[in-house]
Amino acid sequence: MKNISLLILCLFSILNSNAQSYFDDYNIGCYSNLYGDIVEGYLDFDFNPSYTFSLSDEIVGKYTRGHYFDLHGAKKEGFIQYYHAKRFFRFKADKNDDDFTLIKAKACKEFTVGDDRFISIKADSISWNQETSIFTQDYFIEVLDNFENKTFYKFLRPGSNSPTIYYLVESDSLGRYEAFPNQNKKFMAFAKSLFPEYTSILKDIDEKKYTKNTIQTLIKNFKYTYLHTNDKPIFYTSVWVETSDKENSKYFARINSIVDTTFYLTFYTIDEKKIFDGEFSSLVPLKRAGTFTFYNEDGTKRRELVYSDNKLVGGKVYFQNGDLHRSFQIEDSEMLYSTVKAANGESVLNNLGNGTEKYFDNLREKEITFCYSDSKLTQAYYTKQPGDTIYLICPKSAKIVNYSELKGYINRKISYPEDALDQLKSATIPVKLLINDEKEIVSYKVLIDSDSLFLSTVIEVMDHVKKKALVKSAKAYKEKKTQEFLVFVDFAVSKFIDYSVSYNNYWHMNHMHNMHHMQQQQIQEAMMRDIQRQINSNPPPF
Repeated sequence: MKNISLLILCLFSILNSNAQSYFDDYNIGCYSNLYGDIVEGYLDFDFNPSYTFSLSDEIVGKYTRGHYFDLHGAKKEGFIQYYHAKRFFRFKADKNDDDFTLIKAKACKEFTVGDDRFISIKADSISWNQETSIFTQDYFIEVLDNFENKTFYKFLRPGSNSPTIYYLVESDSLGRYEAFPNQNKKFMAFAKSLFPEYTSILKDIDEKKYTKNTIQTLIKNFKYTYLHTNDKPIFYTSVWVETSDKENSKYFARINSIVDTTFYLTFYTIDEKKIFDGEFSSLVPLKRAGTFTFYNEDGTKRRELVYSDNKLVGGKVYFQNGDLHRSFQIEDSEMLYSTVKAANGESVLNNLGNGTEKYFDNLREKEITFCYSDSKLTQAYYTKQPGDTIYLICPKSAKIVNYSELKGYINRKISYPEDALDQLKSATIPVKLLINDEKEIVSYKVLIDSDSLFLSTVIEVMDHVKKKALVKSAKAYKEKKTQEFLVFVDFAVSKFIDYSVSYNNYWHMNHMHNMHHMQQQQIQEAMMRDIQRQINSNPPPF
């Protein structure tokens, strides 16, 4: 095994993410993590990678591609540097120019930096709803959303310790901006006046499920109710982030029904092939409830997952012809298989839950052996050649001992791809890692590279992991084994506006998403501290 050379095999047939469908991009064959979870052909949202190496960057305070409109309506394209809570931004026609132009709010109608849009607003155009006026000069406010003849905005006001967030709404019929009140009774009355026809949300407001601290969630749920009522879809980018840019979207979802606070959605490719459907007890944050059904490209059912209170409690897996393959339940955090059938329909398990299954993976062209004991999947492996067995699942899994150290180094020392940052691209890329029986990472393979902007950085990350990782080999009955498993390299750009909900296929609805969300929160907190430092050193007049 020592002589196995480094394998860097990239699937160049899918370098252009917009040229492929979901069913091409995410159908990778049978793989696993180190916890006994199997990829049943497709990388679905429930898969939990063994390890994730994350790289992140932000556009706050950096020259980022954008444009602005001057007071005469002329559009100026170039690069914009902006910080939250500032009444000006710096503009360069070319990113490499030495000089910049300072553009103040009073000399600009609006500007867009990356995907984030800001407008200039005059203090006397705001109704503070019996609250004290917050500012007296022109300022920039962030555009959050626009639907049903209303536009919602977010404004950060500098404070002695940290900025305070205010939310505004502009109704087309009024032509003025109104602030959400801070006082509870005023807030409830104002929130209910926005969309009085959405009775289910009004009930939640009365029950104080929405407060001045959850205004973005309230706006989002107003938006989702509006989309459902008017039979309009939600569009997503190639990495499953909500977008209003229909032309460049890759997926969409329809809200089939809303019952109380439960949303039933169906997700499609942009060419209207159904991917999966299911129920959410909440869309902000995402919480699963009930049955989620996943489909093959021909529309046949391939998986069912059952959730209770956002936790997986059971599921079924089907063969391509629609016959049942496996069914399982989660008990005391363990996956127990009640049914396992061979392709011919015969039961694999005996009455004790023991059995051996031979499964041929057509995509990987490998026969994989699955071993069950006491209704648990205890081993999975394939044989490359006599005497050379590769385990997917092992009684005692391999391990990267210094994972935290590697992760920290990669996040600090390896730069976000410049072209990807310039285009505000994010990605989560799965990589197969192979640890041999002599405690060595001997190879890795990039399974999906849906955007070539990230390829060289993924290789840089994995080269570092291969060189510096301290690993333990897998073991089966005290004998060291060779094991392969999936790790992810995750790329995320933090923007100004944290309004869009991300449905990234790998981590958006499992605890990997929570880890990513925590990372984003840390970025935002650091950004807010940086804002306050700038404000304290150069306080604006109010």
